[in-house]
Amino acid sequence: MKGGGENLEGRIDRWVNEKEYEKALAEIDAVDVSDARYKNVQLKRREVLVLVKKYEQELVKSGMEDMRRNDWGAVLDRYDAAFKKLPASARLRTEYNNIVIKQKIIIHKAEQKVLFAKGEMLEKEITYNQELSQVDPRNLSIKKILEIKSKEARNTSLELLIFAEAALDKGDLKRAKNISGLAYRLDPSKKSAELKAKVSASIKSRAERKRAVAKNAQRKKTKKAKQRAYTLMSKLNGLMSDKNYMGATQVLKTLKTNAWKHPELAEKEASFHLELLDHVDHQIKLGYGFYKRENYKRALDIWEGVLGLQPNHKQAKEYVERVKKVIKKLAVLQSKSAA
Repeated sequence: MKGGGENLEGRIDRWVNEKEYEKALAEIDAVDVSDARYKNVQLKRREVLVLVKKYEQELVKSGMEDMRRNDWGAVLDRYDAAFKKLPASARLRTEYNNIVIKQKIIIHKAEQKVLFAKGEMLEKEITYNQELSQVDPRNLSIKKILEIKSKEARNTSLELLIFAEAALDKGDLKRAKNISGLAYRLDPSKKSAELKAKVSASIKSRAERKRAVAKNAQRKKTKKAKQRAYTLMSKLNGLMSDKNYMGATQVLKTLKTNAWKHPELAEKEASFHLELLDHVDHQIKLGYGFYKRENYKRALDIWEGVLGLQPNHKQAKEYVERVKKVIKKLAVLQSKSAA
């Protein structure tokens, strides 16, 4: 570019270097489409817009860091400076509005704390001065203090009621209870009594809803457990019919830990154990028969099956140890014979 073009470029670069992006964009937008410089400055516009986006991102990030440090002065100063450079930035305006909302919430909470602390102090001062007045009823100075503090208490109570109503509207019943209670103690007026009662009613209503929800959940849980108990009992009966005692043992264990107890559980458990004892006795004898016929592998399988059903069965343990020794001894003898 020559002449005016060079001056235009110089002005745009200067505004960009000073981060006066709005002014740089204004210079670019002022170039008419028929101007020979139009194409070049549009390329420059893209570069500026990239820088604008980066500047916005950096500013938002820095502002968030300032807020984390609770340095609200730095946050506000940062955005004030930014709006001078980018007054039309929608993103910065949105972020700034969010910051203002957060600031108001914090201020609101701090004001509540200050007012609540003031109310508590007034409550104590009035109590102590009432005690003094009872001991020294002729002291006019104490009576005057009581009048002043009582008036302050009434005014503070009215302010507290505003915060209590706001907390109630938001569903913060704990806060509403604390604030309305203090407001009532400072000034047991009709208004404070009504709000206190309203908060108590809301707390009671919420508790009742919670109990109803819990009761309904318990009802559903019980229904599910009942259905499961009947399903398991049916499965247990099938396994017992098939003489599948290992599977039946596991199902019975699950039945006993189920939340809802089947009405036939105790009877079925007793019946199962009797049947299991007969089965185990039969397996012990069966295994011994194979052992006597020197079918040690088959005897071992049977007795180990017994231990699977009754891990502490003393006779099965002894037989398993005995037959293992025999099998091991035979293996050694076979090995020597082969050698």
